[in-house]
Amino acid sequence: MQLFDNKIYIGHGNSSNSEPAPNAGPIPIVYYDLDTRKFVKPKVTTYNNAKQSKKIMKQAADEEQIDLYKVLNGSIYIPGHDASGENWDFGNFYKLEKDGWKKYRNIPNAIHVYDMAYYQGKLFAAISSDGAEVLRSDDGGKSWKSIGYTSEGARAYTFFTLQNKLYAAGMFYLDNKNTRQTSLLTVNERLEVTSTKVDTAAWLPGAKTSDPAGYLKMYRPAEWNGKLLYIFGEVDNDHQTKPQSLVLASSIKDTKTVSLPNKNAVPYDILIRGQTAYVLAAAKLDNGQYMNWVYYSKDGVRWSENFRFKQDTFARSFEEVKGDFYFGLGGDGDMQCTTKGNSTWCTSSEPDSATGTILKVEQSAYRKK
Repeated sequence: MQLFDNKIYIGHGNSSNSEPAPNAGPIPIVYYDLDTRKFVKPKVTTYNNAKQSKKIMKQAADEEQIDLYKVLNGSIYIPGHDASGENWDFGNFYKLEKDGWKKYRNIPNAIHVYDMAYYQGKLFAAISSDGAEVLRSDDGGKSWKSIGYTSEGARAYTFFTLQNKLYAAGMFYLDNKNTRQTSLLTVNERLEVTSTKVDTAAWLPGAKTSDPAGYLKMYRPAEWNGKLLYIFGEVDNDHQTKPQSLVLASSIKDTKTVSLPNKNAVPYDILIRGQTAYVLAAAKLDNGQYMNWVYYSKDGVRWSENFRFKQDTFARSFEEVKGDFYFGLGGDGDMQCTTKGNSTWCTSSEPDSATGTILKVEQSAYRKK
């Protein structure tokens, strides 16, 4: 969920090759209008050639999944997570302009566009190509050039800023000694590109994988009071992530696991409102339901419960508007994997029927009298 212009934009779809509903798309852009209290599916404008001579209007983005909305320099973007029915010569991004949503298909070799950033007047894209590549645009997204790669794997997943530098993180692997190092592509204020090494075990404290060949990623990064708050988890079911822990980094070299009041609470999303950070977390109960919590902190050390609620599934994302909270319920089907020789096939069962439900908790429902 992403708040922009008094509308809450909602991510959805499935870019996984596995069941159920593999390789969905095209995916409608959907937002909830807080003024009219209605869900809306705006149209997207694209063009059929480089001269942009013929407009094509669709009520969907040409993606298998809308994974992320980014508010950058006062505008809202969608990184083209996984193009639907298009070749891999170029990747997409979408931008809301004065006359509506517009599709740009011009990011070279972008099988996936996982993230976008705005830094020092430039746009950046983190992509999957023949490596975990990072590109920069000096003209607002009209053209792109490669500036380098993160050190591991074929996917650059996440941008974050910390202490006036932009970082791009890719895939994190663990070895048997839990001491594997990963390099973050780093851009400074002069737009000079370097590499910053981090120890995976320190950057993702307590990380574990169910498969020795598996890998992890960090996501939902939020710079807050000169520090960085983020979640990490194991990549599962192709592009999705099972969260493990919440981390607070005072610097690239100084990280600590955040201990939430309930030790079983798994973090799913982060919001920053001024000096206050909110974390959405959930845990499965013995009866199969989930308890969902909203925690808050002003220093990253002491966390308090704002409120909690039970549901048949967990809340994956949330937004806050004038004290009211909105939640998007997620769902994980149980993974069933079969191995034959050197090949493994995995499918996922149907998620809970509550998946996709949007909930609202008004301030009056939880505010202390």
